[in-house]
Amino acid sequence: MLTRKDLVEIKNMFNNSCMDLVNNDNLVTAISNKIMEKMGTLIKNTETTLMEEMKALKKENETLKEQLHDLEQHSLCNNVRIHGVEEESNENVELKVLDLFKNKINLNISPQLIQSCHRVGRQDNLQGSKKSRCIIRR
Repeated sequence: MLTRKDLVEIKNMFNNSCMDLVNNDNLVTAISNKIMEKMGTLIKNTETTLMEEMKALKKENETLKEQLHDLEQHSLCNNVRIHGVEEESNENVELKVLDLFKNKINLNISPQLIQSCHRVGRQDNLQGSKKSRCIIRR
């Protein structure tokens, strides 16, 4: 059985051994170098991963830009630009277009075929302006 004196002696030996390890410059330098090496590898791997993700995101962004452009261009194919229709205050542009197609072009179209119908451009004072804004029918 260990006595109190034995326990104190073991504790002192352990403390001295720990202090010897801490005071050993070669050991501290070796541990520091190993930690720095591991940190460098970790940083390099993280940088590589981030660069690969950034490249993938840039490529995806370019693809999405191209797709958006294609969709915008395709959407414009369905537009009809109508000039020369007199503009009035509080007008119903869709009804004007339907009336124009029916009476001027002799083309009877269903209101369901019109996705949207509106004037384009800034609205000037209608009383002072003789030029009507263009109508877009989609």
